[in-house]
Amino acid sequence: MMTADDMVWLAQSVGFAFIRASGREALVWNEPAGELVGDATTLEGALAAATGVSEDDSELTALLSDAAEEGRSARTIGRFRVLAFADGENRVAVLIPEALGVASDVHRRAAATDLSAAVSHELSNVLGAILGWATLARRSGKIGASIDRALSQIETSARGGHATARHLLDTARGRIVVSNAAIEASRMLREVTDALAPKAEEQGVALSLIGTDDVSLAGASADFFTVAWNLTQNAIEATPLGGKVTVELSSSDEAVTLSVTDEGEGIPEENRKRVFEPYFSTKESGTGLGLALVRRAVDALDGEIDFSPVRIGTRFICTFPPEKQKRPPRSPKPPRRRSGVLARGTPRGKRVLVVDDDKAMRDLLTTTLGLAGAEVVTASSGAEALDSTGDFDLVLLDMGLGDTRGDQLLSALRRERRIGAAALVSGATLPPDVTIEGSPDTWLRKPFEIDDLLAAVSHLLGGDQAEPGDAQSN
Repeated sequence: MMTADDMVWLAQSVGFAFIRASGREALVWNEPAGELVGDATTLEGALAAATGVSEDDSELTALLSDAAEEGRSARTIGRFRVLAFADGENRVAVLIPEALGVASDVHRRAAATDLSAAVSHELSNVLGAILGWATLARRSGKIGASIDRALSQIETSARGGHATARHLLDTARGRIVVSNAAIEASRMLREVTDALAPKAEEQGVALSLIGTDDVSLAGASADFFTVAWNLTQNAIEATPLGGKVTVELSSSDEAVTLSVTDEGEGIPEENRKRVFEPYFSTKESGTGLGLALVRRAVDALDGEIDFSPVRIGTRFICTFPPEKQKRPPRSPKPPRRRSGVLARGTPRGKRVLVVDDDKAMRDLLTTTLGLAGAEVVTASSGAEALDSTGDFDLVLLDMGLGDTRGDQLLSALRRERRIGAAALVSGATLPPDVTIEGSPDTWLRKPFEIDDLLAAVSHLLGGDQAEPGDAQSN
């Protein structure tokens, strides 16, 4: 979960007002918030002054109480949407204006896009690490059936969330990726319901899946995952103890239909027109983004979504065009190699330098390459990498290091004639000012899966790469 420090960095990056407290007395705020809070000396007082409510306002009290209990909370207070985060004694509140003028609204939307890109990037990296460790654990072959099943569910959930976060990151960065690939809707829906089964069981809700096998449609898998996950999760949360949630998938020549039915209290008449509105939520700690994301994902799949009350609860129905109406017949591609056997080169016996300031990512790369037989040397900064000794057959560098850029470090290592092949690892795009000497042999985009990493390493070590001591560029 994101920490208070993470939120301060994000708020500073996109220009949102924030108020931070360590304990109750030490307040720090950025300039826009400082203009609002005046002489307030507590977080409660500062938020009250900023939002124009009293310190004992029920929404303000609930916001901070929920944040203390759950680590985070979001509520609309006055003219702001306030996001509150608690990390031990560190507490931070980010203030996002609800209603602004046209010019300010454009700025707010741009800032929100930057914020969503940053959050998606961080989330996709975390999920990528979880996926990587779960994959390594399952491949160890030293686990029982129950642990293997649990790891499989972790892998499935992380892969789905990982793909969705990456898809959202592409969208936030303005990369419109139109996919016409086949989505195995039946399989994905089983994976979603299996992953959410513990949540349903914990809440005393019976979760059932009804559907035909081998139903497919065309589009981006991440979009269908967003629809299935959010609708099912919402239904579980809306259903009381002892109730039932039914997820059903069917297909015909005309359409693929997904329906999710809960046994909750239903949607009040006055809220029905706002259900898909971004940031609208009736939940105490809701963000109001789930159904808005569902609506966008359904649109991306050329589908339609609607809901209606049933005898007990609400039913959401999504219809999509069948796969054959969107995808022309084509010869199947050969299956992607997933055996774990490297096709061209092998890291066994090779000396590899891994440079990344993210410990989780550094450890994952080290463990993966170590299990493949490489001798791995790690560095958490550019300075530490330059202080390392000896030559390396391969270097993997994070683009965004704390003390330098990965391409600049690559240039320095090549000038020392100490490395053979090089790969830059990043979720960003290659900056336009990269020199020829700082250009990598390959670009491994975060987030990635272990097989993507091993395939890239295999290609680099199996190709006509320079020996250590020869400067290499592409």
